[in-house]
Amino acid sequence: MFDSFLDCKCGNNLLDYSQRAKLGSDLRLYIPWLEKIKFENVKEKLQIWDKIVFEVVEDGKLLSKIGLKSYLEFEKQGIKYAIFANHNVALYFLWKNFLETGEKLDLIHIDQHSDLREPYYYPAKLKSIEEIIQYTFKGVNVGSYLLPAKRYFVNEIYQVRTQFALRNLDKDFVKGKILNIDLDFWAPGMATCLEDLHYLKNLLPYSKMVLLATSPYFLDQELAIDLILKLLEC
Repeated sequence: MFDSFLDCKCGNNLLDYSQRAKLGSDLRLYIPWLEKIKFENVKEKLQIWDKIVFEVVEDGKLLSKIGLKSYLEFEKQGIKYAIFANHNVALYFLWKNFLETGEKLDLIHIDQHSDLREPYYYPAKLKSIEEIIQYTFKGVNVGSYLLPAKRYFVNEIYQVRTQFALRNLDKDFVKGKILNIDLDFWAPGMATCLEDLHYLKNLLPYSKMVLLATSPYFLDQELAIDLILKLLEC
């Protein structure tokens, strides 16, 4: 599933589209293959690929970012996990969880950004896998997927965007909720540290589902993989 290119003027590819065209971009973003694996294979499968998954213009120059070779889906101690690059892909996994359980869960959003911008549009329905894949990659971008998630698939959204807010989470609050984590929370220059990662690691077993975005625009992917391995104790 996936393993394709986003080559329309839509989704993340719409960002700086005209400027990128003038600078010689081929205006295509890679969508990696989605693999369902066992937890013990996570370390082996977490690899960086040479295809561009996110691209914008900064200071008049193309900023092209590569990401993961494949997106990963697995379970650990009965908890669902997914690892992917651009954070809008969380929408697909939220839909899948809702489809499997019929339950709208609360979501804790741990990120330097709110991701609460308005999407390009709201679809009339999101029932088939084809509809959710189309909408995940074409109807929203990295900063605009949470409002559709709340409309269709999740209950309440709790924003955790500072070290203080993270340290105020506890197992009772996390219990039964989705943890939607952007690894850019630990990007260089941010007011967070590895101790915060350890604190979060101890909360994972109380959640119902964990989504991990490596955010190529904000974070070196080698660092993102290292953070994931520490977080999951791989």
